[in-house]
Amino acid sequence: YLFTDKLGLRPVYYYKKSGLFIFSSVFSYFEKIPFIDLEEDFIGICETASFTYPLGIKTTYKNIKLFRAGEMLTVENEQVLSDIYWDWTSIAAAQDKAESDQHQQAFDTFDDAIRLRLGDEKNVFAFLSGGLDSRCVTAGLKSHVDTIHTFNFSKEQSQDSEFASLYSQHLQSNHHEIRVKKLYYPNWSQLISEQLANIDLINADLPKYPQKVWSGDGGSVGAGFVYLDDEIINQLEVGLVDKAIENFLKKNKTGIPFAFISKSECNNPRTIIHESVISEIAGMDRVPTEKKLYLFLLLNDQRRHLVTHFETIAQHRIELMLPFFDSDFLATMLSIPIKKALNHRFYMGWFNLFPDFVRMCP
Repeated sequence: YLFTDKLGLRPVYYYKKSGLFIFSSVFSYFEKIPFIDLEEDFIGICETASFTYPLGIKTTYKNIKLFRAGEMLTVENEQVLSDIYWDWTSIAAAQDKAESDQHQQAFDTFDDAIRLRLGDEKNVFAFLSGGLDSRCVTAGLKSHVDTIHTFNFSKEQSQDSEFASLYSQHLQSNHHEIRVKKLYYPNWSQLISEQLANIDLINADLPKYPQKVWSGDGGSVGAGFVYLDDEIINQLEVGLVDKAIENFLKKNKTGIPFAFISKSECNNPRTIIHESVISEIAGMDRVPTEKKLYLFLLLNDQRRHLVTHFETIAQHRIELMLPFFDSDFLATMLSIPIKKALNHRFYMGWFNLFPDFVRMCP
């Protein structure tokens, strides 16, 4: 049996051809195996050029696939059987609940996500960017631990560094500021691993499990509903799905770069990505139409969000604690009316349930 988590955040890849089955959590390992067929997947490559990742189970190779969210494979007698043990399309909508009750449910579920991941730890390491997501995580931790060590990686005199420094004073964390010359798709796990290797702390302040680092990853899409807006949702609500997808791709500047492919490969490159998105939402029959692009983002953008982290985990050995990716918390987000959630509207409602110090600085 092989399986991944409910969102498929921790990737598992598998190769299947001519009676050969190989699996790995590290994609690059397949490229080092000399006897397998690494035929390129044209659509997967086009999607990667557009989104920075392929959609669904695709990779850039035809015979290598990525586990779906909540998928379990059974390999027996040269057969590979797939089963989905957690179905995101079956999440029921919240019925007859006051918005204040929905805020409280989100807050309580988020707190549960922190407590379950925390266990008996009393001292923690956490990223602190200065934004909303890392504030929620560290504020949630504060009520359960003795010491929080926060780390901010940013350029000199950046807004991120200033806000993080101000907030850390209200949080009363042991704050560490690391200045870097540039931040362009950095491997955050590698950065903090190198920093922790050189940190000077007294033993009493050290976490019991120092490889665990808390992060606000997942908050902007999962709770903030970024990449979507009222116009896109209005189009979905009235059944203009093609128009909504076109609008979604345009507003997020997603598409195949010009001259990336020749006319001999495709007469109309613009249709490739549009059809890929259509294909991804085709199986969401039980999901209200207005929520399909949100679920599309969860099962693609967010599912692939930490690929670099897991691809290099043997080097940095950091285990991220990710309450925003908690399945119960995401199920709560998926259940609320989407128009209440756009532009961080719902987010700010449950954010107001955190202690006052969270809102005492920009």
